[in-house]
Amino acid sequence: MIEGQYKNLWYMIHLLKTELPNMHTQAKRARALLIASGLPPFLWEEAMRNTTWLQNQTPTHALAGKTLYEVKIKKKPHLAGLQEFAVAAYVKDLKAGKLDA
Repeated sequence: MIEGQYKNLWYMIHLLKTELPNMHTQAKRARALLIASGLPPFLWEEAMRNTTWLQNQTPTHALAGKTLYEVKIKKKPHLAGLQEFAVAAYVKDLKAGKLDA
């Protein structure tokens, strides 16, 4: 039992050494998105999701120039409809009449 606990501890230390710097970089990117777009801080989670998604669509040296998406799904990501973060979006009210504002 103790051996298993040490194994988990070493695994956690390994994760902290490898993943923590990456999370720090992701946080910097998310912060930059929020500042550049002028959005309020409560949208932090959306900015983090956006930076993570973008990183998964970006080729890396560790994967021989392939994206994480390409390795998992086995096809190149389609980025033609990529929108800028914090672009204005409009919702159509289907209940509104023809002359309603």
